[in-house]
Amino acid sequence: METIDPIQQQLIDARRNQILEAATAVFAERGFHKATIRAIAQHAGIADGTIYNYFKNKTDLLIGILDRLN
Repeated sequence: METIDPIQQQLIDARRNQILEAATAVFAERGFHKATIRAIAQHAGIADGTIYNYFKNKTDLLIGILDRLN
């Protein structure tokens, strides 16, 4: 298994947090069911597909947001 150096891990964590912040804002504005991956990506300033490198789907994003609350 490939190890990730600390700087690479910081970049991964920063992107993941950026996506979660955008998802939080879009969910608050539109609600979970009306929020789209495209809207979240646009809010984060990234391509739609980038989200799928970090999260499986919209439900996984919600779980990520809830995990941050703990």
